[in-house]
Amino acid sequence: IKNIYIENSLVLNEDEASSGLGTISSVLKSSTIRGCSVDAIVIGKGNDVGGVVGKMVEKSAVRDSRNLGNVFGGTNVGGVAGAMDTSTASGCYNAGDVCGERYVGGLAGYMLESYAGSSYNIGDVKVTERTAGGFAGCLEKTSPSSCYTAGKVEGAGTGAFCGEFIGDFFDMFDMYCCDYIGDSIMDFDAGGDVYYMYLLYQEYGNRIMYPPGSYYPAVVYTLSVYPRTEARLKSKDISISSAFVYDAANENEGYPMMKYFHKEHTFSDYVANQDGTV
Repeated sequence: IKNIYIENSLVLNEDEASSGLGTISSVLKSSTIRGCSVDAIVIGKGNDVGGVVGKMVEKSAVRDSRNLGNVFGGTNVGGVAGAMDTSTASGCYNAGDVCGERYVGGLAGYMLESYAGSSYNIGDVKVTERTAGGFAGCLEKTSPSSCYTAGKVEGAGTGAFCGEFIGDFFDMFDMYCCDYIGDSIMDFDAGGDVYYMYLLYQEYGNRIMYPPGSYYPAVVYTLSVYPRTEARLKSKDISISSAFVYDAANENEGYPMMKYFHKEHTFSDYVANQDGTV
């Protein structure tokens, strides 16, 4: 599924027993969504509700896609995807507000053995019961990289970047978190083999977090991250990944934007339209 633009729409499912609701696809199985943009209100009373796709399974992928509308749901609610199982999101972003009952995230509500790279969230996140994060509600055996979140988080059991970690996670690098509103900076699950990670937060810089009852690992895994301030993230010199461009026109509150949707910022001598024509 590729190159679909949807705007001024309403996606609604009032069945509380339903699972899977999204503007492009309710359930994505062994498939790919690429180059899509959604500006719709998504309201689902069931689970696995996302702005672009409700539930992703069996090595599915969403690439170079965005959600601009608000999303409301029950459990596993996200701006781009509600739930991700062994799937991938890359070059994606969410700018809409996201609200749900449990496991709510700016990009994804719940990520299991999945990957998110070169993606971001600037929408606000609210959970009515428990567990939410600016980027993801829960990361289970999942390690995103080159991502940031700048949205506010409200509710119980929340973390600025992620509400809950479960299991192993390694090779998390270039992660940025520019706002801290929640119960804690990051929440961890004590049952998994979680070692530590650095958090990038404007007032604290690098900060090592350990799950309750954990031990210092015999082998220290080095994470290629550095302390960044919000001003640094908004600067022209920032380099998260090649998927981002500098917000020269302050269209994104100064935060880096996806190159795919903002080609005009990559050329100095001419301006390209969204479809790549000049």
